[in-house]
Amino acid sequence: MTEYKIARLTPDQAAPFGHLTFPSLGSRIERLPPAWFLIGASDGLGPLGLAIAHPAGTAGDFLLSSISVAPAHRRHGIGRALLRAVEAEVEDRKGRRLHARFVSTVKNAAFVGLTGALHWSQPRIAGIHIVGEAGTMAEALTGWWQANNRASRLTNYSFEPWQQPADVDLDALARLRGQRSYRPVLDFERFAAAIDPVCSLQVRRAGELVGWIVATSFQGARAARYGNRVARLYPSSYLDERLWQSGILTAGYWRALTRQCEAYGRDSIAEYFTDYPRHIAWSRRRAAPIVLSMEEIHEVGKLL
Repeated sequence: MTEYKIARLTPDQAAPFGHLTFPSLGSRIERLPPAWFLIGASDGLGPLGLAIAHPAGTAGDFLLSSISVAPAHRRHGIGRALLRAVEAEVEDRKGRRLHARFVSTVKNAAFVGLTGALHWSQPRIAGIHIVGEAGTMAEALTGWWQANNRASRLTNYSFEPWQQPADVDLDALARLRGQRSYRPVLDFERFAAAIDPVCSLQVRRAGELVGWIVATSFQGARAARYGNRVARLYPSSYLDERLWQSGILTAGYWRALTRQCEAYGRDSIAEYFTDYPRHIAWSRRRAAPIVLSMEEIHEVGKLL
């Protein structure tokens, strides 16, 4: 077996390893954010394997974004050595948890076997990714809403076209961001440059900001799968945690999708992801029969 070494990679060392990760990462491997780190396996001739990880938003939480070994050098312990090195690096950074996510439609037996050998958890459903036609999805939400007789609860609520929150909203916004269930990854500010004001909206109760739904456009390979139709991604939504049982967020999505239909056509594409358990269960039960695709996101992890 070829001897190899495992080492942290600096940005100027990363380029030769770009083919050992996803194209979206490999194309910018020398320009990844400073908080990310790369660990490579190499011999005297070139790269053999690569692992990429980074902080995941919550303090002490790290995400393994990619780990791969060149086909000719698999089954020689290189993947395990890379994963151990990632764990050690996370511990050095005072991390408490390392996890990874993958879609259910991708072959993952080897990866699950690798993580299992190092005592990671067994896969669990951590999220769901849905793509459908805006018209069909809006109709499904209409039927659910009427069947549950929730429309009468909307007396004090409004769903207003998107605009940057005004000064009078700052206290309400600070309160929402301070709730236990709130996560920075859901913040609309992350998508400020790409927000589509047609499909995005603010949820208000008696004029006070209590939530939002944000839509952005997307193109490329994902849109090409559906004939390059107009496509909107819904990457950010949040509702005051005290209102989660009200159905108000569902009403907001119905309005956002209805506006999308009016502006871009019933056959325009709508895409969203959720990792809240209740939303996952609802989506699997209600959306599965009517969407174009549904992918479960599985997660494995380890406390360090």
